[in-house]
Amino acid sequence: MSVPEVQLTASWSKAKDCHVNHHNWLNWTDMGSEYKIVVHHPPFVYVCTITKEDPRSADQADFEDNYKV
Repeated sequence: MSVPEVQLTASWSKAKDCHVNHHNWLNWTDMGSEYKIVVHHPPFVYVCTITKEDPRSADQADFEDNYKV
């Protein structure tokens, strides 16, 4: 029997922590005015939204410079 996943809204800091420290995969989508970032950390799915700003926020700069590939 599989365990259902629970979707949670997360900050960029939490999503990044799950990706880096727990070696979970990170998936992102460019939605035009924002990035939608999803990190699976069973049984949780963390969903983070980073709004694109000019000038860039610290979270936007970190994501674009270090994780957006």
